Amino acid sequence: MSDIEKYRRAAVIVQSGLIFAFKELHRDFGDKTIGQVCRSVDEFLAREVSHCYKAVEEKGIALPTEISKNDFVSGVAPEEADIFQGGVIGEGDVVKVALGVYIDGYTVQAAHTVIVRERVPQEPWTGFDADTAIAAYLANEAVISLLSICLSGSHPLAGSGPVSGSRVRAVVDSIAKTYNCEVVAGSTVRKIKQFVAGQKTVHERNAKAVEWFEETPIKGYTEADNFLFEAGDAVLIDLNVASLKNAEGRIKLVEFNGSGNALEKPTVYARDHTVAYALKTSNARALLAKANRQSVYPFKLSYLTSDERELRSLRLGLNECVQRRLLVAYPRLQAQFVPLSKKQGVPVNVAREMTTVVLIPGAKSASGFPELLRLGGGRQFPPSWTHSELALADEDAAALLNARAEKFAAVRFIEVTGRVSEGEEAAAAASAMDIE
Repeated sequence: MSDIEKYRRAAVIVQSGLIFAFKELHRDFGDKTIGQVCRSVDEFLAREVSHCYKAVEEKGIALPTEISKNDFVSGVAPEEADIFQGGVIGEGDVVKVALGVYIDGYTVQAAHTVIVRERVPQEPWTGFDADTAIAAYLANEAVISLLSICLSGSHPLAGSGPVSGSRVRAVVDSIAKTYNCEVVAGSTVRKIKQFVAGQKTVHERNAKAVEWFEETPIKGYTEADNFLFEAGDAVLIDLNVASLKNAEGRIKLVEFNGSGNALEKPTVYARDHTVAYALKTSNARALLAKANRQSVYPFKLSYLTSDERELRSLRLGLNECVQRRLLVAYPRLQAQFVPLSKKQGVPVNVAREMTTVVLIPGAKSASGFPELLRLGGGRQFPPSWTHSELALADEDAAALLNARAEKFAAVRFIEVTGRVSEGEEAAAAASAMDIE
């Protein structure tokens, strides 16, 4: 089994998981909570992974299913016992579904955003949320097109120069600026490799990653951007975008820990295998023993046991494990727009598009041509039907998007698609809130 085949198989499961998630959200519109849908999708992913490559032991969920609506950015993956279940979806909600799978350490993650419409709309969605969704979608597509330049000297845009980290940042920031948006901190375009896909607890030396932070350097780029993407790379593109609402200000992230007196801990954690400590309580030691058997990917405590009594016991050991940095939390994050004239921020909706691509040189492809293998998103997940009064003015970004739309012989674009298990009904459900 080649690494490409493992990527492909993981991608089929991820794409199928996204289809399943949107089908569940549509079928139980306004009924099931987000937490219920997250758990259903996790069960689906776990079942699909268990059925593939029986000889491979290192396989599983790389990113617990997150369904974040409106101003929630990430980390919304409720456990059954949690008070906060993420709410239910309704008309006009900006809903992001994110998930991931790994097979033998080859990791595929994907996310897609829809603006929920209860019925088939007669008019496109407009306003700040439309601008946000368009910016995230176009930025993601532009980066994919930009990366394809690495594969061939005959590429129509090959004369524009090498694909550097700083160039990627410039394209993404330009598109966001066109739609009066800002790229949210935590967004990244990074090279990935076996077992290393941007996890918080994997301390990668000399990581090749474009990362966005709340405090953007004045020059618009960092020294870390000074690297090149090349043929043979696997790349994770994860972009979160929020509207600046036609005002001067910035986007900041705040951690959500429940509302009122119902304070709750995060539900997603990862084991930092570089940290060791002699824990005092038996509950913490039991939790650590189970966490040590996990891979390097984030997990929920419910992944460790199906026994409710044992799960309650493990939760009692959580504080000590987190305090000693043995486990690192993935917090639930919300976005706020903070005007320059004020200190207090207001919630702002976020759109997220995430995909994984592999840049396959012609010498290693089955066709003999250079191939850009897209492992998440694509034609099965078109953008929501939206309209913006703003238009893309950046010529470089426009050229990338036009090149992506045109077919040319220099590079072949290949998309891995998900399975539709229940015929056309599931495909229709996946796109019912996402009409092109």
